[in-house]
Amino acid sequence: MDNIKAVLFDFDYTLGNRYRYAFLSYSAFIDEFLPDIKDELFKETLRQDMMIFDEYGNAGPRHVLASLEKKYHLNIPQVDILEWWVQNQGKYACLYDDAVETLEYLKKKYRLGVVTNGYAYSQRLKITNCHIEDYFEHIIVSQEAGIMKPDPGIFEYSCRKFGLDPSECLYVGDMVSNDVYGAVKAGMKAIWICKDEMRENIYDLIRITSLKELTEIL
Repeated sequence: MDNIKAVLFDFDYTLGNRYRYAFLSYSAFIDEFLPDIKDELFKETLRQDMMIFDEYGNAGPRHVLASLEKKYHLNIPQVDILEWWVQNQGKYACLYDDAVETLEYLKKKYRLGVVTNGYAYSQRLKITNCHIEDYFEHIIVSQEAGIMKPDPGIFEYSCRKFGLDPSECLYVGDMVSNDVYGAVKAGMKAIWICKDEMRENIYDLIRITSLKELTEIL
């Protein structure tokens, strides 16, 4: 990877510990909109099911709430959970423990950026609340770009923002479909960060289990 000049990151599940802040967000939603539930074990059951229904962020909070209501016949006040989610999830944003250390190392050698799917307000609030925006030359959010991963167009757009050829850019993300596939199809190199060591793959991917491993590769 001698010709790499910029390293671009996904945010959720890559730099940001979405397991943690999604759980805290769903917990806050239950506390706010289902205050009459006093059974703490039942509340924990709801939290855990919401995380399952969430499908690593792929299902969306409206699906999560609909699934919860269907399974438990809950009387949840009429609320647009998507709007609530966009406004509130960023309050709980946090990083993986090795994120800042890794960014500090890479910043000395490469230009850095973020390319993330999602609503601009929510994604930018997460990054701001994690106090890492100064590490990045460009932060590209799909809502603002008008293109979503895995469309190679958003990766090509990001490379143009840096004034670099895609072959000079490396992308790091947690999803093969959104991150690796889209980046490679745009002509970039890609690294799959997969914290689940039990996951298998056949295609020859550059794969790491932690951000810190990037300091050994780059």
